Amino acid sequence: MDKIVIWGAGQCGKWLRKLLEGSGFHAIAFADSDPGREGEEFEGLPVRSPKDLAVIEWGTLFVAIKGKERVAEVLRQLSELGLSERRIETLPSFLVNFDARYTELELSARLAREWEIAGAVAELGVYRGNFAVKINEAFPDRPLYLFDTFEGFSERDIAEERRGGFSSARAGEFEDTDVETVRSRLPFPEKTVFRKGFFPESASGLLDEEFCFVSLDADLYAPVYEGLKYFYPRLSVGGCIVLHDYDSLRFRGVGEAARRYCSERGLFIQPLWDMHGSAVLRKPRDALFSSSGS
Repeated sequence: MDKIVIWGAGQCGKWLRKLLEGSGFHAIAFADSDPGREGEEFEGLPVRSPKDLAVIEWGTLFVAIKGKERVAEVLRQLSELGLSERRIETLPSFLVNFDARYTELELSARLAREWEIAGAVAELGVYRGNFAVKINEAFPDRPLYLFDTFEGFSERDIAEERRGGFSSARAGEFEDTDVETVRSRLPFPEKTVFRKGFFPESASGLLDEEFCFVSLDADLYAPVYEGLKYFYPRLSVGGCIVLHDYDSLRFRGVGEAARRYCSERGLFIQPLWDMHGSAVLRKPRDALFSSSGS
């Protein structure tokens, strides 16, 4: 079994290790050029400094970071260490950037048509609308509700992040957006309803609305938990909620919020295979027979 080292003790490295498990590779360490990481344990493995790579035994080194310039810098460091002739692999761009939410969206749109799943579509956490555009394209005949402050993270949610130790997010992050910027990018803006403000207050007045597809990309513990509380009971049978950052190192509160909600309701959330830590929660048909109907 090939002993490997993964350069990049971060989200991409974590994802790559999971990908390689059971594929004839045995990860023995992570490597990172940040001197503050040396000696740490990450995902159950030691983090080694670049200079250590010249003295430890390994067969393949995978460069698990994003960005051509950053990858080039790592290769330069390896060359300076006299390791450029060893087996070194970099990740194809399409693999690093693969986002399972897009395939889940296409599947959900097809199932909504084939199974005649009723309901509107929505996204909580819109930012500049990259994924909202795709939702609008996939469901051109459905109302699309977009929930966001459009002013970045709220201090109310950041306070919860600090209390729980979930992330180092700051109030105002992702503030470089506005409703008109997003609206101008949508292929079917006439089908879109913008709900600007703090969630869940921004959802007031939608008590009778059903949803067949919801994207939760709010990054933080409090809005993700409130989003699940609001949307899952209103989810049509066969519909789904897709979470971004469920397995994120940066935004750990997303996974914590999802696990809490699913534990409270006896639900199962399915992680998806991508570097972004996506996951999906689909409402099963037996929900029709539950006492709560949700």
